[in-house]
Amino acid sequence: MKLTNADDVSNKDEITLYLRGRYLCSMDAMWRTLGKCNLNMHNFHYNTFNNMHSGYQTYPSPTPSVRIIKIKTENEINKIIQDGHVCDLLIYFYRPSNLHNLTYPALFQKYTYSLKLPAQYRNMEVSNSESHYFTIHMPHMFKNYYLYTRNQIKKNITRLEMVPLTVGEKWYLRLILYSQPVLSFKDARTVEGITFQTFQEAALARKLVEDENEATTAFQWATIHSSPPELRTLFVIMTSQGFPTVKIYNDPELRIKLMEDYLLDFNNNLR
Repeated sequence: MKLTNADDVSNKDEITLYLRGRYLCSMDAMWRTLGKCNLNMHNFHYNTFNNMHSGYQTYPSPTPSVRIIKIKTENEINKIIQDGHVCDLLIYFYRPSNLHNLTYPALFQKYTYSLKLPAQYRNMEVSNSESHYFTIHMPHMFKNYYLYTRNQIKKNITRLEMVPLTVGEKWYLRLILYSQPVLSFKDARTVEGITFQTFQEAALARKLVEDENEATTAFQWATIHSSPPELRTLFVIMTSQGFPTVKIYNDPELRIKLMEDYLLDFNNNLR
């Protein structure tokens, strides 16, 4: 079997070949095609049943408006800044000090923003914790943005963008943004004065990941009877499924197990 999308990949690059060779099941493919949106099955079944048996048209019951806030990586944010644009996460990072205690979804559950301040807020005063609006200035923008309370009469639901486990670091960033108030990417990686290199390590230090030793224990067991190529396959599978594998890679003994076939010859001597 030969991959048609791996002409630029070396035959020795097992990890990239594995990732390029994965496939999507029909349900996952359709979910992605539909923009990762789920059908409202309650309304679907209710209306279908009524249309079939009542003889007249029915309509879905009113539902709250849903606001999806996006997760951006550091590279994506830098590109947005270079282009002179703004996104939800930038507004969150530059929120006023009165709102520093709010998580990413909590901020946008209560507030929204725009370049133009709505008329009902123009005669109100700012600068205290009870303010209905705030002015946000970002160094890369010539104009200020206004952060103001959402319409409380309309029902609103704020959701963080869904991020699959297989994306790795972005999934751990989402985990931190969902549950912890942070001020920047560096702040998200910092726990009790220690700044970690990855969001995965920071999530572990924040106790946001349960049973962090499960992946390490499973890998240690596998080293008893598995070859280095098999261990590399296991490592990639666990990493792509969102398991905290940084601990495995940072362990010198386990890291050597991953590449023993490259380090040693048939007589177990270093190459």
